[in-house]
Amino acid sequence: MKIDQSKMWYASYGSNLQRERFLCYIRGGKPKGRIDVYEGCRNKTLPEEDEEFYICSRLYFARESNGWNKGGVGFISNSFDKSNQSLARIYLITKEQFVDVVKQETKYSGELNIDFEQCIKKGSLVFKDPSWYGNLIYLGEQNQYPIFTFTSKQDFTDKINAPNKAY
Repeated sequence: MKIDQSKMWYASYGSNLQRERFLCYIRGGKPKGRIDVYEGCRNKTLPEEDEEFYICSRLYFARESNGWNKGGVGFISNSFDKSNQSLARIYLITKEQFVDVVKQETKYSGELNIDFEQCIKKGSLVFKDPSWYGNLIYLGEQNQYPIFTFTSKQDFTDKINAPNKAY
């Protein structure tokens, strides 16, 4: 079965579980409780679908984010195991929108070319290093569309930090 990569599911976790917060990446704007403002995607079309999803990895909070008033931010562990189930929400968006979301999350400037085929083959792909969210993870497919998320290339278990209340 051929996977359609014109659209893809973005598997979000942490603060992006909230649809209105995630839509700030699409439309642009300042999410409640956040310090900075997102420019939004070039294509501001809302996701075609979104639904509950589970990532077979442990969700944890670490580091200190200036954007979240020094609170920790969500990461998924690079160890995947079906006994771990972290709540996520998948959004069906275009490939261009996914790249724009990644650029906003990683504060990437300039052209970003991600080799999605390579990520599918290997299961993950580091596209920005150093970066808190520079590791793209392939999570399978649903309805013939690939599912991707991103996290750090290494776990920050030595930097555990609870999220800010606004998170």
